[in-house]
Amino acid sequence: MCCVDQVRFAKARLYPWSRSGCVYSPFEWVYHSPADSASVATYLGIWLKTDHGIFWTSRKPGSGKSTFIKFVAGEPRTRDLLSQWAGMKPVAIASHYFWSAGNSLQKSAEGLLRALLYDMFRQCAKVRELVRAQVIRQQDSDWDWGRGLLWNQGNLQSAIQLMASQEILSTKFLILH
Repeated sequence: MCCVDQVRFAKARLYPWSRSGCVYSPFEWVYHSPADSASVATYLGIWLKTDHGIFWTSRKPGSGKSTFIKFVAGEPRTRDLLSQWAGMKPVAIASHYFWSAGNSLQKSAEGLLRALLYDMFRQCAKVRELVRAQVIRQQDSDWDWGRGLLWNQGNLQSAIQLMASQEILSTKFLILH
């Protein structure tokens, strides 16, 4: 677990709301086909089971974008649809939600990268092995023998780019932010 605990930061998952106890969600529409074919481009369910690049959603601040994405990340139907896209390959979901009232990592690019890498480490042993090998090669400049790798935005980006460039990884990733 060399890298997993080092990337994690305190309160990484704190956010002022949760799905627990939710009986009905206003986001149920995501998993139902639209009535008219002109709306297909907005149907997230189709996007989740196909390979169509980026699904972008934008709204005003405070309108519920993070709540929507958290719903999608935690909903079992998301993983079911992603399985159709991934075929026989395993699926991993990595997510981060910026929170302006949170600590510095909850509202920074470094926090985003740490949260995503932490999720990837937890779900995919090959990612951990790949990054660990890279860390061993990088020891000289960013290594503290007492604490391990001193993670910063640069080496976090390098770790994610390294992971993304590997064709040997069989896992398919959904990154939600």
